Amino acid sequence: MQNKRIDISVVSYANTWPMLYGIENFPDAKNRLNPVLDFPANCAKKIISGKASMGLLPVGGLLSTQDYRIVTKFCIGADSHVQTVMLFSNIELSKVKNIILDYQSATSVLLARILVKHFWKLNVNFKLLTSDTNIEQIPNDSAVLIIGDRCFGLKNRYQYSTDLATEWNKFTGHPFAFAVWVANKNVSEDTIQILEKAIEWGINNLDDAIKTYNKTNNPDFQSIKKYLTDCIKYELTDERHKAIEKYITLAKDLNI
Repeated sequence: MQNKRIDISVVSYANTWPMLYGIENFPDAKNRLNPVLDFPANCAKKIISGKASMGLLPVGGLLSTQDYRIVTKFCIGADSHVQTVMLFSNIELSKVKNIILDYQSATSVLLARILVKHFWKLNVNFKLLTSDTNIEQIPNDSAVLIIGDRCFGLKNRYQYSTDLATEWNKFTGHPFAFAVWVANKNVSEDTIQILEKAIEWGINNLDDAIKTYNKTNNPDFQSIKKYLTDCIKYELTDERHKAIEKYITLAKDLNI
């Protein structure tokens, strides 16, 4: 009898393409794992609510999960820059009065709030970006937090752009991990091992992953490859574990 495929929650951005390629094409994985794509905040909701027994959890979700454990040696991380968790504005950051927060990622929202309070030390109002907001036209006294593939191309539309991974590194000296793989107690060790092997295989077949998923060719192949190799770091190192611990401590201190 064939095993039922397990639904796993996966972020639907370009930075997951190598992982997704492995899950969908690695021989032992494609018949066992069924990736369900969504933006980060919704992935977190599915995992926290128990609708997904395994998935890529934005690290802010670790504040709300108790029945899940971090699995695999992989993550979505960055060292000193990421280019897809960005604060855009037409005035200097020190003069910003309002920060419009992206609804697609609670983790990046918390990261921005941490930096505002502990590093930038700004007195600003926070507003929520909505799906119908024109992210290319915001008030002159404001900055907008944008995450994911929508950042591609926006840098040239604003006078100022601030990379939150860069700012976190300046603030703490640590790299960052934006999302980690988690599973609940019902997921077998065999399944977790298959996931890890699939992810590693996908990362090792990066060119094929880009060719498979970059349907619009915007950005082009070389630009995406540079982003996925220079900006995105997939190994969940000890330093990234320390960064997660630091982030969780500071996020709790926000009391929101």
